Amino acid sequence: MSKSLPKRPTKSAAKTKASARHASESEELAIAKPGTRMAAILYDGMLILALLFLVGTLLTVIGTLLTMNTGTDSSQAQSLPTWYQNVIMTPSFILTLVGFYGIFWRRGGQTLGMQR
Repeated sequence: MSKSLPKRPTKSAAKTKASARHASESEELAIAKPGTRMAAILYDGMLILALLFLVGTLLTVIGTLLTMNTGTDSSQAQSLPTWYQNVIMTPSFILTLVGFYGIFWRRGGQTLGMQR
């Protein structure tokens, strides 16, 4: 018994497929204008800033509840311990940034600001 091999496409069919693929890639890879890029950067910056504010607020509230006695007067105000700021908050901010770009770039290859 002999196995039949799949037919190999002819050179003209291969060239047609390659040119069609090249044409579709060139349509998808249009270069954005500088104004569009600036708008995308601004939009992504606002999203990142909002995420960092949210993460910072949550971590500040949690850190205040866990590490400090709360007072009732403004003269009793304290700052979070340095170890909490360096060990908890700073890595959380970095992970937020890495997560933002990582999620968007792995799923669609673009952040929200870059999408049409």
